[in-house]
Amino acid sequence: MRARRLWALLGSDVTTTDGLTIEVAYDYSDTYQTLKFLTAPPRTVRLPFPRQRCESFRLRFTSAPQAGGPNAGQRFVALRLAMAQRAPKGFVGATST
Repeated sequence: MRARRLWALLGSDVTTTDGLTIEVAYDYSDTYQTLKFLTAPPRTVRLPFPRQRCESFRLRFTSAPQAGGPNAGQRFVALRLAMAQRAPKGFVGATST
């Protein structure tokens, strides 16, 4: 499987100074790699995966309050992934009979 891109749509009513950390772990590992840290999260976040070829992946979104700011958190509206999968070796395609 190939993980190509991640899109996250945040709620427009979020007025917070929280930072948003987006992390990914590959192939059943518990070790997470930071994709992006946003101090002022935009409404839409689009990120490429640094490692595309994998068997599995996990995403972790963490909201951490900035010093002196309110702790309202983030509201996710949608999460979209662009994925690809190769056909098995020797696969020619569908044939009509």
